Amino acid sequence: MSLKNQLVKDVNDFLKVAGRPSQKDRLTATKLGLRVTGNPNLIFRLRSGKDIHLSTYDKLLGEMERWYRRNGYYQGEEEE
Repeated sequence: MSLKNQLVKDVNDFLKVAGRPSQKDRLTATKLGLRVTGNPNLIFRLRSGKDIHLSTYDKLLGEMERWYRRNGYYQGEEEE
């Protein structure tokens, strides 16, 4: 599996968790794109096979990581 395909899979898996109606800090693909780059179409472009810069990749992973921490998925660890 290529890195791009793995990223799309990871983002889709993340959005399944983060997009649940029961989540207090609910995220959609549009909101995630806005938080990462200010572009509401980022995730849709990624899913359609477009490339992203390495800095955007890092920002995307960082935002997903922060969301997990804020929402209690890493119990017992200090928030940065």
